[in-house]
Amino acid sequence: MIEFMHHESWDQTLFIHYAVDKEKLQALLPPGLIVDVAPDGRAYVGIVALTESGIVPYPKWLCRWLPLSHHAVNVRTYVKPNHDSGPSGIFFFSLDCTQLLPVLGARLLFGLPYFWTKMTRSVAADEFSFHSCRRRLHFNSSSSEGDASLQVEWEIDENERSTIVPAEPTTLGAFFVERYCLYQGPPTWILQLLLGIRTLWRGSISHAPWPLCTARIRHLHQTVLPSFLASIVLSGIEPLTHYSPGVSGIRFWIKDA
Repeated sequence: MIEFMHHESWDQTLFIHYAVDKEKLQALLPPGLIVDVAPDGRAYVGIVALTESGIVPYPKWLCRWLPLSHHAVNVRTYVKPNHDSGPSGIFFFSLDCTQLLPVLGARLLFGLPYFWTKMTRSVAADEFSFHSCRRRLHFNSSSSEGDASLQVEWEIDENERSTIVPAEPTTLGAFFVERYCLYQGPPTWILQLLLGIRTLWRGSISHAPWPLCTARIRHLHQTVLPSFLASIVLSGIEPLTHYSPGVSGIRFWIKDA
């Protein structure tokens, strides 16, 4: 495996998860991946809002020149390879961030669906707000989605804050957050040329377990779920929300899936 990135921390992270139709979700995944079903028997897509701090690309001599931080929103689901040789992981439908350089690098080098987006956030005691607005700015002509926004305000109960610990392994919280690889495909020509990767590729991630608690949403308006995902959300089921103060020391590796 080749190490290609280090993040100092992921901070003040909100996870919002929607139950979706499993078969329709499966049809949206690339060949080689299957839906990973949660402990409650459902499939989920998630919206994650966070701040990523101290982003340092490799080689290490770039550290002094290119450490970056930005706010970020991603839309993702949970998958596993349709063979027995790889772990369960994450598949991203979109990743928004406030810095242009990571957007260009992630798209050109890894083919990840990044977008350059304006975001703001605020924290006051146990109350949080996050606002993201992506205007129409696409890097390929095949995208048919327009603007995407997220406006969310949430709070943490005082009792919850005093007991934020890693989720128990068999819970929904652990299913959503304890993920240490991502799958993406097809690879860019750079990955094909340098690493010989032809189909799916896998990025591995290392960090400590997420400290986690439930969050109470005070206001939520979002259009970051693209129409093809919004149309498969199961009606009558409230989204699940979790909060984490964050994790640190995140490292990334890449390999053929």
